[in-house]
Amino acid sequence: MKGQKRFRKPWLGFFFVLFSLPLFESAALAQVEFLPVLSISEQYTDNFSFTKSNKKYELTTRISPGVAVLLNTPALVLTARYLGGVELYVNNKDNNRYRHRLAFDMDLPFLSHASHYYEVHVTEVLEYSPTLSSIPLSDSDKDRPEAPIGRTKTFRNRAGIRMDYKGFPFWRTSFTYFNTETRYIDSFLEDFVVHDARLLQTVRLSPHANLSASYGILNTDFERANPFTAQSISLGGERVFRSALSLRGVGGVSWMTSVKPSLVSEIGLSKKFRFTALGIDYSKSIGAGEDVLASAVSRERFAIRVVHPITLKTRFKVGLEQMERTVLLDPATGSTSYGVTTGITTQFFRWLTGSIRYTYFNYNGRGADTQDADRNTIDFLLSAFPPDPRAAPLE
Repeated sequence: MKGQKRFRKPWLGFFFVLFSLPLFESAALAQVEFLPVLSISEQYTDNFSFTKSNKKYELTTRISPGVAVLLNTPALVLTARYLGGVELYVNNKDNNRYRHRLAFDMDLPFLSHASHYYEVHVTEVLEYSPTLSSIPLSDSDKDRPEAPIGRTKTFRNRAGIRMDYKGFPFWRTSFTYFNTETRYIDSFLEDFVVHDARLLQTVRLSPHANLSASYGILNTDFERANPFTAQSISLGGERVFRSALSLRGVGGVSWMTSVKPSLVSEIGLSKKFRFTALGIDYSKSIGAGEDVLASAVSRERFAIRVVHPITLKTRFKVGLEQMERTVLLDPATGSTSYGVTTGITTQFFRWLTGSIRYTYFNYNGRGADTQDADRNTIDFLLSAFPPDPRAAPLE
């Protein structure tokens, strides 16, 4: 059983109750569209339980029906998308589950009509997902009911708002706030709530270059572990060249109580050749550790991706990503993981796409209650959805 929760449940749907009021005044003028979606996939994995030894393979069939509802009124533009998912296993039938995901996106034209300088966008995603662990936990603790952990039932709600002020031709001010609640049901993993607020100032130097400055504050409250608050300031810029080359760079400092200030950064490069697109990203940030790392962690991520068209409707993709996580209050604790993904995606019709993908994932833990493990997976996927991008299946 879980211990006494130290934080109160955050409100659900607060933004939509607040900003949906003008909808009732213009309901008679509303235009509503219903767009169905469906995806079917088959997956093979050679390490279903994600353990270091005694690996067992599994074949999984996933059927994901969904629907997108598009609502347009003079006062409000709302996109609601629901995606379900049946998961059927050949060798582990006890793990058969159904998952749910509901996402909302809302724009408020009535504010733009009142003042051409403001834009407001509201979003909320609610998800119930009985998922397999992506962290190979140690089985040394025999008194723990889930050792190693099998399937964790997870509820997550992420609600946020973005406000932009564009009163000056070359000057844009943006404020974002997101509240994310994560709850693990029938699991020893710790629930947590994250509040993330950021203020961003962007100055456009030319049609191809801009500078930015930002201040952010991140508060994370865990169920039992000590909460923490991290603040950060940063400066950055972006430049797009005529040679289809784009460079992006951000540098700054982040600090929190009892921990020395840490440098944070983000560097990105994207290049389009005649046929091939290349992207390289590096970032170092501070955030909340999930799973067994219930504390403030430093994340260092490096990723490379390449996309190459084979035909007009078929693309080849390959990507490499490495992630280093370190607990700030205990630098000896953390993890290193990396993965390689490659696959081919093709469009059979405007409404039907298919893909085959191979993924290798490797995890190495340090100091936490984990063990090293790796996993190979092969996925076959068919997705049917209208060509309207707003109805695309949820990732």
